[in-house]
Amino acid sequence: MGETTHQQAVVRHPMNELNSVFTTDSELESQGNNSMSHLSQNSSPDKELNKKRVRLCRKQTGKLNTRFKNISQKNARLVKDIFVTVVDLQWRYLIFISTLSFFLTWTGFGLVYYALMWITDDFDNQDASQKCFANIKDFPGALLFSLETQTTIGYGYRTLSENCPLPIIVLCIHSIFSVFFESVLIAMTLAKIVRSNKRKSTIVFSKYACIAMYNSQLCFMCRLGDLRGNSNMFEAHVRMYFVHETHTQEGEVIPVTFTDMDVGFDQGRDRLMVITPMIIRHVINCKSPLYHISAHNLPSQSFEVLLVLEGNIEQIGVTAQCRTSYTPDEIYWGHYFQNCIERRSTHYMVNYALFDSVYQGESQQLCSVSEKEGNDSSETPQEDTVVKTSF
Repeated sequence: MGETTHQQAVVRHPMNELNSVFTTDSELESQGNNSMSHLSQNSSPDKELNKKRVRLCRKQTGKLNTRFKNISQKNARLVKDIFVTVVDLQWRYLIFISTLSFFLTWTGFGLVYYALMWITDDFDNQDASQKCFANIKDFPGALLFSLETQTTIGYGYRTLSENCPLPIIVLCIHSIFSVFFESVLIAMTLAKIVRSNKRKSTIVFSKYACIAMYNSQLCFMCRLGDLRGNSNMFEAHVRMYFVHETHTQEGEVIPVTFTDMDVGFDQGRDRLMVITPMIIRHVINCKSPLYHISAHNLPSQSFEVLLVLEGNIEQIGVTAQCRTSYTPDEIYWGHYFQNCIERRSTHYMVNYALFDSVYQGESQQLCSVSEKEGNDSSETPQEDTVVKTSF
């Protein structure tokens, strides 16, 4: 097959026009309906469920679509890692736990002070100069004294005299406890505030990926961008994985296998400065998991390309990780991303309306790289034999 000749072509958008190389959506839907009808007649519900593809990485949020069960001592393990467990909670639960913790500590030490008043006979002692607690007559007074001590309000009305050493020791313990207790709550709240989850919302990935010729090489391409123009990620680097199912020679089925896809690690192209939208390219060669993929067998494949971007956030100095994935029905063969960067006299203008737009090249390689090189072997460069996945 010939190489790409980069000429101006009609601009297409994936939402409006389909890839002319592939089967149309109506045909795919018809085939899918026939397939599902066949499954419903000849397969059990369990087999039908296994045939359904499930994404490992959710497209919009980047969250991994995994569930866990039968974990021994799960709650005990989570309690041991209580700090991270609390930070991972939703805000409403964190606020509820913090409020409840304050009320419990105030009430708990209020009960301790109230018990000390019984022990020291403050209720029976009529001489104010001999009492251990001044101006505390009942439990509400002890509760207010506990609250004032822990929050260091220091109103001065309810006080502790020097007549009794035991209440003084308890007061010291209460003061030390309140410092550590409030420090932990503040640390948890601050850690949740500075988490990098919301930073992901300003990192955008293209909805679709492309496979096309680039510098005489067939490449898998996708685009990413950072919506914060004046606050970029430091030390940003990208990784790409081919997620598939494998069968070993011993007959073992591994549902989820990650195969690394080189994005230019040796040349340093995996380290990015995401100032403007960038196109990430993976060269398809004999070491690539896409070595045997062609324009004709791509729609029938079952795999997922996982893209991971990591970098440090300038303002808070924490690491952020953003993820997305592409399935075969989201890959356009023979298409290129439309240029969305315009150079002007004083600045560069980025038009994000064209971020997901692609156009089809006039001359493209439709066969796989293995077919072009004359290698018709069905084996992959991996040790395991790659088969269709259940994603």
